[in-house]
Amino acid sequence: MITGKSRIIGLVVAYLDNQFYPVAIEHLSKALQESVFCAVLTGDDVTYIARTTSDRLVNVSISVGGRAPAHAVSTGRVLLAAEPVDSMHRYLDRVTLQPLTPYTVTSKVKLRAEIENVRLTGYSMVDQELEIGLGSISVPIRRADGRVLAALNVCCPSSRTDLDGMRTKILPELLQASQAITRGL
Repeated sequence: MITGKSRIIGLVVAYLDNQFYPVAIEHLSKALQESVFCAVLTGDDVTYIARTTSDRLVNVSISVGGRAPAHAVSTGRVLLAAEPVDSMHRYLDRVTLQPLTPYTVTSKVKLRAEIENVRLTGYSMVDQELEIGLGSISVPIRRADGRVLAALNVCCPSSRTDLDGMRTKILPELLQASQAITRGL
């Protein structure tokens, strides 16, 4: 499991040094008119290392440096799916799946199945698990060698975009942006 502040600092420095990375997430946010984030796995949480918001009045206000429990967010599930199987099992053995809303997955069996599904599909969606009214979808950002570096995420109010809309409208744009970032790294 990825731990240590040096990994986060290294990614933030890479983000700040790479002119293409911020341009790509800004372009994605403008194209979708939604909030876009990048996150890394830090212990049992995700830490957000980049964000951009749309011109809409209602945006998601997760700050750079903000953290969220990996089990309750799509970024966490994407990053957990990229971990070796034994690391993911150790995570499930030690973590307490706290309910943040009535929709938060609190069954380790169900979470394991969700993570396995992310391994198969290459993306994760959550609906109102972190906060009521908030949905999100995430995909991995990969290094040239295929290893997952971070998760790229779009968050939006559930009233604006449902899960089907995320899958059909947001996912293709998200995958394209992730691939562009990978090529630019």
